[in-house]
Amino acid sequence: MEVIRTALVADHRLFVEALKRCFAREPDLFVLPPRRTSEPDFVPQIRASRPHVIVVVARGLALPWPRVGEQLGKALPDCGQVLVADEDDARDVVAAVRAGFGAWLSPHAGTAAVIEAVRGVRQGHAHYPPDHLGALLRDVRRVLEVEPAPTGPVTALSQRELEVLACLVEGWPSALIAEHLAMAPNTVRTHTNRIFRKLAVHSRLEAVRVAREAGLTPGRAARYDARTSAPGDDPGQSVP
Repeated sequence: MEVIRTALVADHRLFVEALKRCFAREPDLFVLPPRRTSEPDFVPQIRASRPHVIVVVARGLALPWPRVGEQLGKALPDCGQVLVADEDDARDVVAAVRAGFGAWLSPHAGTAAVIEAVRGVRQGHAHYPPDHLGALLRDVRRVLEVEPAPTGPVTALSQRELEVLACLVEGWPSALIAEHLAMAPNTVRTHTNRIFRKLAVHSRLEAVRVAREAGLTPGRAARYDARTSAPGDDPGQSVP
């Protein structure tokens, strides 16, 4: 019987303690010391522990979970990754696939489901919510048909946030973004503030600059909609 060396990456202490107690009862699982993303050397520490599977708990992480997945994937390309995340949007599932996660679970799925996913990922299987598979395949097909994904800091953004950022690059006002993406104006504001935080900027102008440096140019962003740019908000104005 193979003993699966499992690393936990999380800043949510209660959930980690629950996982550790459940994992300890399984003879085929060995839990390595948990690591926090707030530790500057958490990736080298995990690599030195030689895990077979890494479980990343997204809630409360100091770093965006897509970035964590990409960093771990580069450092440990042969190691499976399981994501436990609160999001339940197909676009975020696509972002998890891009970041290198082989399994996606909700915290409400329970520790038994996490254990099952760890064993499955170790065997090379994928584990994603069945009700998202249709949307996942459609989004993957769409991704394959467009230009390569942007690089740099924007890789920390979810697919939905990338769509909002693309609209900002086009110079669209918030009202048009809301109409185009079929979301409430307050939701546009929320996504924009998250973009600012993840890109470490404070205004639309700065966000657009980072996006263009990453390769998300106006012409490329136009793939999200055939309409031309419309006059509206001042691109340098910060969102409250």
